[in-house]
Amino acid sequence: MSGSFAGGLTESLTGRKNLSKGVKVQFVENERACSIDVSVSLRFGVNIPDTGYQIQERVKAAVEGMTGLKVVAVHVHVVGVAFQSDVDPKAVDADQILSTERSPGL
Repeated sequence: MSGSFAGGLTESLTGRKNLSKGVKVQFVENERACSIDVSVSLRFGVNIPDTGYQIQERVKAAVEGMTGLKVVAVHVHVVGVAFQSDVDPKAVDADQILSTERSPGL
């Protein structure tokens, strides 16, 4: 996920992770619906259209399942590409998420 400079500065000063970094939700009045914008930085070499589609489907399913809201749109904004030397060693890769979901007992 990607956030703003101010958000990163706040995170550094307080020492707390901002779990909503890179996510914006707009609610539709009187319809129990929402539209979601997600800003991500992807690893070099991943298939951007496929990864974007997977993000859309998973975010929609998770939000609808947890909140009961109807998700009318999930907009994925690719704000950067991380090369191997730029990758945070603690970052979770999309491939790791997929393999974890397919593994039984996790």
